[in-house]
Amino acid sequence: MLSSPPSQSRVVRKARGQFFTPVDTATALLRLARRDLEQLGLPDCCAGPMLDPACGDGSFLEAVLAAGWASTGEQLHGLDIDGAVASGPVGSCITVANGLLSQGEYDGSFAAAVGNPPYGGRGVRDLPAEGLELLATRFEAWRLDRAGCARAAARADRSRLSRFPISSLFVERFVRAVRPGGVVGILLPESFFCNRREAPLRAWVLRHAHLVSVTELPEDTFAGTGTRARTSFLVLSRRSQVLPDSEAVDATAPVLLHRLGEDSSSQTVTLGSLQQAGRWDPLFHEPRWTEHLDRCVLSLEPLGNFIETLCYGAIKVGERPVRVSSSGSLYVTQRAVADWGVDLAACPRIRSEAPFDTPRYRLTPGDLVVPRCGRGTLGRNRLTRFDGAPHPAVVDCFTDRLSLRGLSSAWVLGALRSPLGWDQIRRTFNGVGTPNLSFGEIRSLLVPMPTEALAQQAEAVWQDVAKGRRAFRELSDLVNSACGLH
Repeated sequence: MLSSPPSQSRVVRKARGQFFTPVDTATALLRLARRDLEQLGLPDCCAGPMLDPACGDGSFLEAVLAAGWASTGEQLHGLDIDGAVASGPVGSCITVANGLLSQGEYDGSFAAAVGNPPYGGRGVRDLPAEGLELLATRFEAWRLDRAGCARAAARADRSRLSRFPISSLFVERFVRAVRPGGVVGILLPESFFCNRREAPLRAWVLRHAHLVSVTELPEDTFAGTGTRARTSFLVLSRRSQVLPDSEAVDATAPVLLHRLGEDSSSQTVTLGSLQQAGRWDPLFHEPRWTEHLDRCVLSLEPLGNFIETLCYGAIKVGERPVRVSSSGSLYVTQRAVADWGVDLAACPRIRSEAPFDTPRYRLTPGDLVVPRCGRGTLGRNRLTRFDGAPHPAVVDCFTDRLSLRGLSSAWVLGALRSPLGWDQIRRTFNGVGTPNLSFGEIRSLLVPMPTEALAQQAEAVWQDVAKGRRAFRELSDLVNSACGLH
């Protein structure tokens, strides 16, 4: 098994976005991909040269031989920008070069393109102007409309390209590297499969290739290399002709979804179901998440129908709020979120000035306080309610303020922290290393509709919880019982 050189520190690798895939993991993924291609009746991948355009230490090229995708090293080609790590099996052709900029003979001639491109690091920000201009003219991924079709881009848009995720550019690079019928196997961060920002690129992929399978890896796969990034392996088969738009995609086409690890699973879904959900991550599509929704006897409506304000606190690069010893405003952070409400003693005081203290960020009694990220807060469903304070209180940039109209916030809090709500949150949140929940995902959460009597009862129970007279679980138990879930 190949490994990164000892001189490569974790700090250096992180700056370059280098997290190398264990060979045994890559081999298992390629073997599974061959079975998936066979199951769907698509061409095999073992009849021609293979390319890894970001080969790093050569682990995926090693796996190509181990999985039987190629018989000799002479069939293997690898590109990597870092000559200190670039390597591959005996006989393979390894070139030290930027895999995004080196095209020409590397376009459309390969039977397969496989690998694990960089996810972050400096991305393309350090490229000289001529390199950025070359990317701008050669790549479509950074300038797509919702249907996955390239739109014209003005020269002023080059700044957007410099901030564009490098892994997304490599998706296009991998697809363009293979010939019609060629296979793409690419390990990508979870964000590609579930973020709305990546939806145009997913649509572009469907125009250019058949979606074969998505395999989610265990969370600790890369723990030994210094990251806990959540990743999935995408398998594609290049179309013989590019479809005119995403509407031309066959929604009935089968797609295979796998999850590896202790709770491994496999299922076959239709492409239409993925498109409707707007997500390709296998965990999202497991049937278990809808069990409580299906059993609920109350009607369900999207939370967004009742949201008046949804925001998080100010973000100003290079600045933090000025702390003061008295007066000022209370700064509500995730540390202040408690089962019984906002722990005012855990809130530092900040100077009452913009941008950190503005009316939009100020909590009002009855607002819900929603940690929007983090394993110990959002990851543990730590939501609470604010019931007032002797001083103005504002949320920080990691905490959402959620104001409702026409629906008891105590009832909603109990619903979101009940199994019915928690399953939806766990299903929905995502992130490369830290769970996140977007505004759109919060608005889409379904909540059961209470009668007036149930809403009043929820408010009464919450008042007792806030005063320490009852445990929080009694509020979620009230929702469970009313929904017929006990």
